[in-house]
Amino acid sequence: MVALAAAMLVAGHASAQQFRLGVNVGYANQSYKIGDNTRDLHGGFIGLNYNIELADQLGVAVGGQFRYHMASDDETYGLETVERKAKHMLVDVPVLFNYSIPFSSDFRLGAFAGPTFTFALNGKDKYEGNVSALSLSLNGDHEYDWYGEHSDRTKFDIGLTFGLCINFTDFRLYGGYNMGLLNTSGKDDTTIKGNNIFVGLSYML
Repeated sequence: MVALAAAMLVAGHASAQQFRLGVNVGYANQSYKIGDNTRDLHGGFIGLNYNIELADQLGVAVGGQFRYHMASDDETYGLETVERKAKHMLVDVPVLFNYSIPFSSDFRLGAFAGPTFTFALNGKDKYEGNVSALSLSLNGDHEYDWYGEHSDRTKFDIGLTFGLCINFTDFRLYGGYNMGLLNTSGKDDTTIKGNNIFVGLSYML
């Protein structure tokens, strides 16, 4: 939020610069490394970004987007297996510096990099099955709230984002990687870090 406010302040004092508002939509794969294990969730995002031209071919894009991820897998407890379904919703605020190389008036190639501030809205695992084991006791359906009262996760994360883009007329096709920098686990003996790969399409208004 502080980075977004600072960028808007810069924009307010740079009236001579060029600004463009973009509408973004795309696919994102969220990967969590929990200790030695990795878990993947698939989903998409939608959002807006406000690109501020700082100099010739150089700019900074500040925006916000909503992400939604889902996963379905099996988890084994002793001799029993249950189905585990996950849902995760997040809000991202990226601040990405971008540089583009024009090949014509309608076609440019570019790269971008910068921090992304992420806040999780909610996350849940739903277990479906009948199990009686030391680590889990189920009879029917059961839900676990990632950020609930007994949770060991934190909602805030900061990631390093970088990628490439193709600009043609008023459209931008882009893809990249966001590497989570913070340990979002509240336990001293556990590390949880989130990364995501994304591909998106932006229309510049």
